Amino acid sequence: MGFGVINTVRRTVQRIAGKGAESSSRRTLLMIGTPKSRRSCRVIPVPEFILALLRERLQSCDATEYVFGKALAASDPRTIQRRFSHLAKKLGLSGAHFHTLRHTFATRLLELGVDVKTVSALLGHSSARATLDFYVHSLGEQQRAAVALLSAC
Repeated sequence: MGFGVINTVRRTVQRIAGKGAESSSRRTLLMIGTPKSRRSCRVIPVPEFILALLRERLQSCDATEYVFGKALAASDPRTIQRRFSHLAKKLGLSGAHFHTLRHTFATRLLELGVDVKTVSALLGHSSARATLDFYVHSLGEQQRAAVALLSAC
């Protein structure tokens, strides 16, 4: 599998509760800022087949520096979540949220034998411990396989 242009994570977009004079007419504000930690600013290798899909999407709408956005502005996280929920429902996936993709990405990489440090770097975690604490859950099958190793001794 080929890898094309490498993409970077440099900003975050989140909706937060409004505070202060500038938010007097709004209950929430769309905030664009830097990621939580230095490690969160990262380079992500993207497979060529995904880049081709992204290029196709960018050609069909206004070019933007955001993967999800148009007219040089980021999409509202609520809009992305709403679209994801609609698609998940259409596909018959109950209980799936946008963040489920991140969790599944981390878990599948670890199941495939990718080391925790690499997965942690891809997720932008400050440490491998954060990856283990938040995204990795020991599966029953993995637990049985671990115990079976003892039987083989």
